[in-house]
Amino acid sequence: MPLRVRLTLLFVLGTTLVLAAAGVLFYALLRTNLRNSVDANLRTRMAVLAVQVPAAADPAAQLRAYGAGPAQLLRPDGSVAASNDSAGPEPLLEPEQVATALVRPELLTSGELQEPGDDDDDDARALAVPVRTGARDGVLVVATSTDLTDSAEDRVRNIMVSATAPMVALSGLAAWLLSGAALRPVDRMRRQTAAISESDSSAELDVPPTRDEIAALAATMNNLLRRLHAARARDRAFVADAGHELRTPLTNLKAELELAGRPARTRDELVDAVAGAAEETERLIRLSESLLTLARMDSGITAPRRLDVGDLLERAARAATGHAETRQVRLHLDADPGLAVDADPDMLR
Repeated sequence: MPLRVRLTLLFVLGTTLVLAAAGVLFYALLRTNLRNSVDANLRTRMAVLAVQVPAAADPAAQLRAYGAGPAQLLRPDGSVAASNDSAGPEPLLEPEQVATALVRPELLTSGELQEPGDDDDDDARALAVPVRTGARDGVLVVATSTDLTDSAEDRVRNIMVSATAPMVALSGLAAWLLSGAALRPVDRMRRQTAAISESDSSAELDVPPTRDEIAALAATMNNLLRRLHAARARDRAFVADAGHELRTPLTNLKAELELAGRPARTRDELVDAVAGAAEETERLIRLSESLLTLARMDSGITAPRRLDVGDLLERAARAATGHAETRQVRLHLDADPGLAVDADPDMLR
């Protein structure tokens, strides 16, 4: 998968996760704030009624006169003792809820609340507190429909869900454009690198003036190209020097052989010619060994390993015995057994 596509997908995924997290947090805060606002309104209404209703001679008349919202006075068994028109004749709380409210004030959801002129039953948020009217205990309840807050929550949720897809699409488009702009210098460097030929010894990449990671990459690539050009120049110089060094002994060897092949040559002249040819041959051998050693060092195959010195010297002496005898030299080897060394066998021999 192209890098540009991967960057775009990662950006879209990150944007989606951020939007989802932010949306959930915002929705939770909105829901909490709306619920707190409803509860604060209920406490304000309860603060007024909790003073007026217990002191009124007719609690029912007092509740009917209070038109700010549904309110009821419930008996301990859960039946309605007094109610205003907004609350209706049915109790707003279940008997279990009334029993709890007789002990301490409770904020709770009262199930269904049907207001006059409304055909739909809506959930209601209610505040119930224990009161004493005359000689009897009761529970005073004020409630309000949560229809408006629920509608607000639904609208916000629908807007957030509807807006998520366009925002993710816009973020993907922005990521595609930005990643393309960010990777354009990289693609340009790739084309320039592909266009560099083997014979171009001064080619370099254009370094963008951005002073960022892309510019650092271009500078690093140029340093690498300079080192490669220098290494190639050294290789060419080495080949030229090696050719020159090999041409001289080969020329001399050819001349000695031509002289030896001429007619009417004396035995001494032939011996001198053969000796000269042998000397040039030894020079060629030394040059070849030097070239082989350099080639092995450049190729990295000269890693040392554990060697038995006695065995290596024995093989070297055996190989040189014939050459030594031609020079009236006798080889004698005296090496301690078990002597070892870390070295390259060919270079050491």
